[in-house]
Amino acid sequence: MRRVFTKSDFKKICHVCGRNCEEDESSATIPITFAWKYEGSTVYLCGSFSQWQVKKKMHRDSEDEFFKLEVFLPPGTHEYKFIVDGVWKYDPYDSITDDGYEGRCNVIEIMPRRHHDGEEDYENQNYIDLVERQKGTPSTPFPWKMMKLVYQFPAKSVAVKGAWDNWKDIIPLTKAQNNFSGAEEFSATLKLPSGNYHFKFLVDEEWTTSATYPLAKDSTDQTNNLLVVPATFKKPHRRYTNWEEKGILQWRREEGKWTECGKLHHTFQGHSLNVVCDMVYVFGGMANNKFTNTLYMFDPRANEFSLVEEQNGDIPEPRAFHHTSVFGTKIMVYGGFNENYLNDCYVFDTAINTWAKVAIDTAYEPLPRERATVAPYAGDKLVMFGGYYCSPDMEVEKYLNDTHVLNLSLTKWVKPIITGEAPKPRSAHTADFIKGKMYVFGGMTNQQKNLNDMWMLKTSQSGPFEWKKIEPKGTPPPARHGHSSITSQSNIIYFGGKGNEQKFYADLFVFDTISEAWIYPTIEGVMPTPRFYHACVALNKGKEIAIFGGVRPKEFLNYPRMYILETESKNDENEPDRENREPIKNSC
Repeated sequence: MRRVFTKSDFKKICHVCGRNCEEDESSATIPITFAWKYEGSTVYLCGSFSQWQVKKKMHRDSEDEFFKLEVFLPPGTHEYKFIVDGVWKYDPYDSITDDGYEGRCNVIEIMPRRHHDGEEDYENQNYIDLVERQKGTPSTPFPWKMMKLVYQFPAKSVAVKGAWDNWKDIIPLTKAQNNFSGAEEFSATLKLPSGNYHFKFLVDEEWTTSATYPLAKDSTDQTNNLLVVPATFKKPHRRYTNWEEKGILQWRREEGKWTECGKLHHTFQGHSLNVVCDMVYVFGGMANNKFTNTLYMFDPRANEFSLVEEQNGDIPEPRAFHHTSVFGTKIMVYGGFNENYLNDCYVFDTAINTWAKVAIDTAYEPLPRERATVAPYAGDKLVMFGGYYCSPDMEVEKYLNDTHVLNLSLTKWVKPIITGEAPKPRSAHTADFIKGKMYVFGGMTNQQKNLNDMWMLKTSQSGPFEWKKIEPKGTPPPARHGHSSITSQSNIIYFGGKGNEQKFYADLFVFDTISEAWIYPTIEGVMPTPRFYHACVALNKGKEIAIFGGVRPKEFLNYPRMYILETESKNDENEPDRENREPIKNSC
């Protein structure tokens, strides 16, 4: 089984600043031209940027006959002096400061190349304020970010030193377990303005660099690690972030057409729905009461279903109630059920219609299960919670409430450290991540009892995860399982499900994670029929939500109908009618 995930470490890196120059046309370090305008036949430059240990020869400019040298320096405060014919000197007409040895030297303060107004939210106050430490800058006039430095290799003690304070202070790193890799690591969180900073680690009393961070050479040809602190931007305010102000939303029903190769009017439940390059992929599930591994595509522009017939590689066996996530043009499929519990992992590359099986380290593999949630987080992590397990001999049956992390970069399972009271064991619930917090709603527990409680799991890379029960404001929705959910900014949108006394739902409601309140928007149009074990996905950059398949009270939904909810209110005068909208553009 071959490796199917690649890292961004292989991108072209600038040798000066370490930034990906294919995405950013200019280096983020600042080119500074130093000049000696006075007498001398041989002039060298030396400064704190080389820890006063390496001198750089300056060259006479043919036009103005000054000695000049261009040096690329990171933002910060730098002290320097000139060596003129073997004598240390400073420029009396430039900024001057004490050199700490009863003498004087020049000083230059370099601001970041780009910065923007605004400030990052950061709840963890256990950080080192290096901005306040900088000499002559009691308060920063430019925005800052919290940056976490991590050393992930075996060591007894680790510290760091860098250009953020002109290489003055040695900062110790704290040792803790990484909840996403399972390994112990050293870390420290720094408060820094945007820009690029050279730094080195002090590992067991020896200075070294880490392969985790880009490497960059300074003006003295010394190799350091590079920390890139991105500029902060004010995010543009989007209208209708509060669903209570959305007005009337509109459902519509698309009578999907089947192409010649796909005249299969299957029923669907426990399938998956994913969008790649504006195409909707429907995989697996139970079709006509049989488990399937069939893959369909739905083109929302042509309103057409088609069967993906030509597939290569290791095609997964039929299954339902599996979990999928999208990574670029690839769809990852994990687990599921087909009379047996599955814990395998496959990736389908939509660009070449090829499947590949992923080998996952089984050292901390969780118990096989069905109807659990596996929520994507932090780009290459999946967080599993809950589910239902029954032993092959039917002797052991249990609902689960354990939490596991699948690290796709390392292709291994990790058991995180968690504090707080955990939710009741459950299956067929939903779990969604918003800003590092996973929100769990509803599901079914022992004795087939339905739930409508809300829980929040606050994640942390180096500290423990923490469970917290939320008591939302407003009228709670009826208890249910088999519903669907999808995020929209700081909101989670829920639809359908099956409740107590065999009741099926076709309602839509919203949980606002900021106000922690339930919201029930007004909706019109061709409503979907009540259902559960369906699937939903966002279309058109989140402006629309698609619902497909599921089980309804008397029969499966045996028509290729895709229900679309337009999440932009029709009361918005600035929003064009659907007939006048621009066609969906292929983002690939």
